[in-house]
Amino acid sequence: DDLFLEIKNGKNVSQSDNGLFRVSRIESISKAVFNLDKTKWTSDNVKDEDFLKYQDILFSHINSIEHIGKTAIYELSEKVVHGANLLRFRANSEIILPKYALYIFKSKTFIDFAKKFTNQAVNQASINTKSIKSIQIPVPSLEVQNQIVRELDDYQKIIEGCRQVIENYKPSINIDLSWEKIELNEICEVRDGTHDSPKYVNDGYPLITSKNVIDGSIYFE
Repeated sequence: DDLFLEIKNGKNVSQSDNGLFRVSRIESISKAVFNLDKTKWTSDNVKDEDFLKYQDILFSHINSIEHIGKTAIYELSEKVVHGANLLRFRANSEIILPKYALYIFKSKTFIDFAKKFTNQAVNQASINTKSIKSIQIPVPSLEVQNQIVRELDDYQKIIEGCRQVIENYKPSINIDLSWEKIELNEICEVRDGTHDSPKYVNDGYPLITSKNVIDGSIYFE
């Protein structure tokens, strides 16, 4: 409990497409970052303590099993009500840095361990607050935490830069209209694969289906 000033669920308020205040939702952190466009609005009576503060960490503890444990940090200036179904972690910055805690929460080790506490129902899973509070995490000195955060932030910038290059890369060929045109069947074999349902075995020849073709590449796994 000393690591965080509070670990609590959000306020259950009415939500609509307009109102006085924005409200965080599960969808607000579906991409593991806080997306203001994925909030709703409320005009319900709320207290100052119901609003998110800078560097609060939101943790998805009620969601489908594949999205359970997803986290995001709030680093905006706009007033947003902390809505239900997201746990809010408010770090005790004298002991743990919010960004360091965020990187711990985003680690595969932490997520896999947290999922061991899930209670699963049809199309939904949940982790109760008591179980989350019982999880132990490594907490080095603030100096070491700062070093780790700086290093991981630098890696994240490189990753984001690479992602933007990939998303914007659209290869093209400048075609000269004077080039000779040849029908495909003259330069390669064009044929459909088998439509029979195969009998899978542990050895033999690999079988390629449409499921193996992903984003322009063939994957055998």
